[in-house]
Amino acid sequence: MYKLIFIDIDGTLRNSDHKITDRTKETILKLTAKGVHVVLSSGRVASETEKVSRECGASRYIISSTGAMVSDYESREIIYSDPIDVSACDELLKIANRYGLRFIMNVGDIRVVNLLKDKYDEYGPKEDVLKSTVEEYVNGTNSCVSQCVMSGKASKDVILASKEVLEVPNVKIMNHTKKLFNPEHADKKGYIDIVKNDVSKGEAIRALASYLNIPLSETMAIGDDKNDIEMFHVAGCGVAMGNAVDQLKAVAVRVTLTNDEDGAAVVLEEVLQKL
Repeated sequence: MYKLIFIDIDGTLRNSDHKITDRTKETILKLTAKGVHVVLSSGRVASETEKVSRECGASRYIISSTGAMVSDYESREIIYSDPIDVSACDELLKIANRYGLRFIMNVGDIRVVNLLKDKYDEYGPKEDVLKSTVEEYVNGTNSCVSQCVMSGKASKDVILASKEVLEVPNVKIMNHTKKLFNPEHADKKGYIDIVKNDVSKGEAIRALASYLNIPLSETMAIGDDKNDIEMFHVAGCGVAMGNAVDQLKAVAVRVTLTNDEDGAAVVLEEVLQKL
């Protein structure tokens, strides 16, 4: 019996229209009522992940910034964190400025940026423009940097910046794929998703399961992308979406339907039936 279920958001919980179906929401609520923790595990900042969790009736516990932070959004307790060192953030900011890229630091529930953007999505967190050094800002908020992102309108600038990011100690690029460095995409918008080098959703799962005193054998993970692979290595059962990348399907215990076919709901309903 599974007591702790981790679900990725984009491409898993949400369909191609970026919606969570009523079927999925209803099943999550029923599982929660039965005492099962349905925990969202996302690359999004904590405040964004919290909003989605509240929308679908999932657990008060959330995994954000690709596993860099595990928190309880009701008590505001940080259960686990693995932040990027301030000195590394300073180096990353210099690289972004050098190539004219927008730079984002996830500091607690706030996005700290070098440039404000014009449009915000409905789940977008508050943004604060950095007007001091990274160290001064972080110390002033008594928080830490869980994740950094660089983005630009021309991918060629992002590609050049990414090569310098790879030289910064103790950080890694989460979307370090062939596509990121492919010259064919040089004129398209690009981004670099950066976390501390040992961050993973798998370690976050391990931390929360230990905190809740739930054996890993009683945990399940559902996802669709490469950053979910570590979740599958740690969880008792890994279920890949039908739309998942081949690398994730290769390490999954099973493959469900796609996110446009309520694949996550199908799996959750099966768990519910066995309670």
